[in-house]
Amino acid sequence: MKLNKRITFRLPVTQVIDGLEQQVFIDGASVWAEVKPLRGREFWQAQQVQSEGLIKITIRYLPNINNDWKILFEGVDYEITAPLIDIDMKHRYMEIYCKVVS
Repeated sequence: MKLNKRITFRLPVTQVIDGLEQQVFIDGASVWAEVKPLRGREFWQAQQVQSEGLIKITIRYLPNINNDWKILFEGVDYEITAPLIDIDMKHRYMEIYCKVVS
């Protein structure tokens, strides 16, 4: 596994602008990751309807990641589409399945 790509977690924050609440995302932690497009069996296991813009991100285990966060990778925002997976349940690495924010 090559953790050779940099990703940034983006956290939701509620702002009040002109009296209206809006959710915006601010940059949080940046970590090293392996980023791969989903294909074949992985695609169906993630139970996605469309394959366009689907990726699997593998990172070192982080316990506090939330499915409401977004991930910024190479200038593109991705949303987390499936529960986070603790690989082998050893708290060493985790997989995150994402799709491009539409």
